Amino acid sequence: MRINARFDPAAEKQIEYLAQSTGHNVSHVVREAVAHYYTHVRAQQGRPSRFLALAGSGDSGRSDVASNVKAHLVDILGRKFKPVSALKAALKAAVKTAATSKRKPSR
Repeated sequence: MRINARFDPAAEKQIEYLAQSTGHNVSHVVREAVAHYYTHVRAQQGRPSRFLALAGSGDSGRSDVASNVKAHLVDILGRKFKPVSALKAALKAAVKTAATSKRKPSR
């Protein structure tokens, strides 16, 4: 494909610099720039569409999730991961039970 393009003086200097510093001609520099830009745009387009496909797909039954997201997150994580004090108490009880069961004489 043949393309005629007009560049502002700053872009022209950048293209000339790239051509001189790489030893390639202007056409090669422009082809490489287009390939780089294409890769960048394709990568950006792939990410949000997957995420946005999930947005709004669930129904929590709550109408205030967006305005109280932090409070809901703390509540959910608090239920999933017990507070450290509860874990320490459970561990202590388990150790005590294990130690008690080892001390019982066999019959």
